[in-house]
Amino acid sequence: MGSGESDRLELAMKSSPDSLVADTASGPSLRRLEPAMSLGLSDRLIDRMVLIASAAAAISAAVLFHAQVYPVSMVVDALAALLLVLLWLVRHRIPSGRRLACLALSGILVAAPAIVYNPYAPDGYLLVAAVMALSFTNWSGPRALALPIACVLLLAAMAVAVSLGWIHVTTDAPNFAARPQAWVIVCLTLVVLGTAMGGAIFELKHRLLSQIELLESGNRKLFRFAYQDAVTSLWNGEFLSRELERHRASGQVHHLMVIELTGLRELSALNGPRRVDQLWREGVELLRKNLSAKSLLLCRLSGDQLAVWSPEVKPHRLVEASQSFMAHARTELSLDRLGIQFHAALVSFPEHGAELDALRRSAQVALRRAVVQGPGACVAFADEMAQQLSDEQLLRDRVRLALDQNGFYAVYQAKVDREHQQVVGFEGLARMRPLGDEQVPGPATFIGVLHAEGWMTQFGERMLQLILQDLPALCDRYGVDIQVAANVSPALFLSPSFPDLLQRLLLESGVKSSNLIVEITEEVFVGDLQRLRLACGALRDMGVQVSLDDFGSGFSSLSYLREVHFDEIKIDRSFVQRIETDRRSQLVLSTLCELGRDFDCRVVIEGVETAGQVESISGLQGVFLQGFYFARPQPLDQLLGSLTLPNAGTLKATPAA
Repeated sequence: MGSGESDRLELAMKSSPDSLVADTASGPSLRRLEPAMSLGLSDRLIDRMVLIASAAAAISAAVLFHAQVYPVSMVVDALAALLLVLLWLVRHRIPSGRRLACLALSGILVAAPAIVYNPYAPDGYLLVAAVMALSFTNWSGPRALALPIACVLLLAAMAVAVSLGWIHVTTDAPNFAARPQAWVIVCLTLVVLGTAMGGAIFELKHRLLSQIELLESGNRKLFRFAYQDAVTSLWNGEFLSRELERHRASGQVHHLMVIELTGLRELSALNGPRRVDQLWREGVELLRKNLSAKSLLLCRLSGDQLAVWSPEVKPHRLVEASQSFMAHARTELSLDRLGIQFHAALVSFPEHGAELDALRRSAQVALRRAVVQGPGACVAFADEMAQQLSDEQLLRDRVRLALDQNGFYAVYQAKVDREHQQVVGFEGLARMRPLGDEQVPGPATFIGVLHAEGWMTQFGERMLQLILQDLPALCDRYGVDIQVAANVSPALFLSPSFPDLLQRLLLESGVKSSNLIVEITEEVFVGDLQRLRLACGALRDMGVQVSLDDFGSGFSSLSYLREVHFDEIKIDRSFVQRIETDRRSQLVLSTLCELGRDFDCRVVIEGVETAGQVESISGLQGVFLQGFYFARPQPLDQLLGSLTLPNAGTLKATPAA
């Protein structure tokens, strides 16, 4: 990197890219670059040279005519003057290159007799030198050598002709004192030569300076296009990477703050892209004021990420400035109402990455942790975060592989009628098959991944298919009226295509629709209540019952039960955990059971795990129980034998009707 470029980069660290844009806009247009790249003489200079040469030739002819000397030179000068005048008159019809060639040939024509008839006078040789200089100035390559070679050959031919006596020249030195006309001719020749050489040099200097200016202007534009964000005029990631590369050799630790904004698309849709750009600009100005660092560098890494870096700013100052920026944006633009959130991550260079890509990966890991902590959180990257992210990615890959390769299977937990000592149904639950020697993720773990990645719909379809495939065997073992519940995500349940999917799977399995119960959670109430009512009605028309799982834990209310009819409600396990010691929990559980019966719903109490809980529930009539106290979830092959309930006796298979 040259010293000039280094100085420019240092200046860029201290100033806004807007100054670079203004400087570039004030330069000449790049459309002028092509003419300036040509180093030939301009039309205006050629026309002036033609006029001056024609005037000099005419004066020289007049001087010779008055002195009655050198008649051949007089005639040649007169003809050259006439030719050049005509050339100037038709200048618009003849290209500049040809006009200059005619001027050069006229010079050779005038120089030849001057050298022959007065070889001791300098005018002829000066004209030849001028012609050669014009040729080298205006043309390049072989064309530039054409006229000089012609001049050299002409002089050589004249020397041979003189030596052979074919041309007779005078050997007397010119008497300038007796003939002042000779002084006039020499002066005129010098005027022509000076005009040609001086004009050419001036033109070349002007062209070269213009070219340098245009090249610098183009370089500034290319620099801006390569290293500057077009929307916000901030530096981009390429420029930041370049600066980090320059500071790597110093061995010093620098800190980089990455601020991420989520929800900018909604802001752009509501207020337009210019409002988003204004947000960036206002935030940038606030950061500059808070940090007040000479070498502060602000870069827009992507559409929603801003990097703040300064070698001379301490980490806590970066955190404070970033939090001020986030607070300002929330206050001025009411971003909380629009759902826009800010998160920040702090990484160290080169500890957390020697290149920008590595730093951004580390920052992304910290940003994930900041999202978990909530809006406005700023998290400093730590090495253990990367390991945690790697483990999460491995878990996602395993869940995805299981989903693609039938890695899930169904287990079944019994629902017990305590009063009649019998199993009244089962709930189908998902389990994940082991992959090699690795530990198998539990249901809470892989269900969380499926929710986070948006795979619940595909997973729900697969588990529903597996449960319906097992249902015929369960009906043969426990009676044709046995019912099995399958959990379905709200997205799948409310899908318009779900009834058709369910109808197709029922036909493929060959079981009655009354054997199936579809369980949904209270999250389904977050959506459109009318869609929920229609979905429940469509399943009820098919003969499939609908159960409301985890009742009382989330969004439920009496109005929902009034608007939507459920065949079964399953009271959440949280109401059972403290029922042995908490009188209030007993009252709440009793009230929920009565509420279910009043709405003509079958009531199932989940999470029954101890004898004390069973004793506390014994006073509730007409409820079914489910939990580890009676049976753990078991695979199909174990259920096809005798189902042993440790605390409810042994139930034999019920013959199919």
